[in-house]
Amino acid sequence: MRPRKVEDIIATLKLRIRSRAYCREARLPAERDLAPELGVARSTLRQALATLEREGYVTRRVGVNGGWFVTDLAQPVAEWQQAMGACLREVQDIIDYRIAVESRAAELAALRRTDDQLARMRDIVGRTAEVAPSTDDEPVSRELAGVLRALDAEFHALVIEAADSRRVADAVRAARAELFATETRVTYEHIAAGLPRDHRRVLDAIALRDANAARVAMEEHIQHGADVWLANGGIHAT
Repeated sequence: MRPRKVEDIIATLKLRIRSRAYCREARLPAERDLAPELGVARSTLRQALATLEREGYVTRRVGVNGGWFVTDLAQPVAEWQQAMGACLREVQDIIDYRIAVESRAAELAALRRTDDQLARMRDIVGRTAEVAPSTDDEPVSRELAGVLRALDAEFHALVIEAADSRRVADAVRAARAELFATETRVTYEHIAAGLPRDHRRVLDAIALRDANAARVAMEEHIQHGADVWLANGGIHAT
């Protein structure tokens, strides 16, 4: 295997951030752990992190609780929105790709999930239902939208885990990374009340090992979020 270059590490970390493997404002693993995991020297990792800091993906904090943290992604999101503003056909192509690969993940999850994974999905759906508004008319704060975004990411990550396919998981992460800007606060403000219901439909199909129903439920869930995002400012939302 050829030595990994700084550019490789930048691409890997961007993929993780944009696919929400590392969520907004979350702390990255310590350099002493991340460098060997990526197969590079700490000096190479630091060069990559410095570039990501200039591009607005990470920031470094000093002190006892310091380290590298993901930013709110305002700068890269704005740049993505500007680039995609004139390419709406490209945006729809990416959405179609994400639906294709993530609905396949739901199919596989229905066939391969374990009882433990199913229990964890139920826990996430329960926690989502506890905090989500009961009607579309209830206001959703910025803080609650962030909580719902995190729960949504946790649920989708568990579906991918249950699919038990490395290549499908890689494809899902790549698709989500290309659309990292779609998962905006305004989207969760508009889908908040329906989020537990959408997750429940996917969960119930996976619990019954109904692969076709799981695929359809996931397709409709993702398309609904995309439609809401596009109808409420889309690439201009934050």
